[in-house]
Amino acid sequence: PTPKKQKMSPDTAAKSDNEADAKVASLEYDPNNPLVSLPPDALTAVLCRSPSSDHDALRRSCKTIRSTLESGAYASERVATGYSEVSVRHISKEELWQEDFGQDKEHDPTSEEYDAEESARRKEEQMAESFSDFGRLDESYGYHDITFDVQVDGRCRGSIHL
Repeated sequence: PTPKKQKMSPDTAAKSDNEADAKVASLEYDPNNPLVSLPPDALTAVLCRSPSSDHDALRRSCKTIRSTLESGAYASERVATGYSEVSVRHISKEELWQEDFGQDKEHDPTSEEYDAEESARRKEEQMAESFSDFGRLDESYGYHDITFDVQVDGRCRGSIHL
């Protein structure tokens, strides 16, 4: 038995034709936005060559570029072509102190227990006892715990503790 064809009203047929035309039109060249008119693989290839400092501005430009920049294909292409930018940043003793002690009530200005002068004095003591210019200080073992953030394309991807 052959399947029966559904009867379409002229309005329904016109609507389906318009949807098909819209799909084709979205893949056609748009002179107002030529970059987004590229096929996805070509757009990925073009964007992977842009510096990571431009990525935030590119993400805000349109949904197509944002989704391309956040795709796994883009990250893979950027690594494979050697365009990914890797940087390492030393974490200062002030940042480490903030991580270790900054959330205590005695250092929180909104806390009832907060005293600005006392808080500053305790911070200086804690930093002198527990931190050096390299990082966390461990007197019992006689070494410095040095911390680095690893960033790929401007985004923190991990830390290294030495």
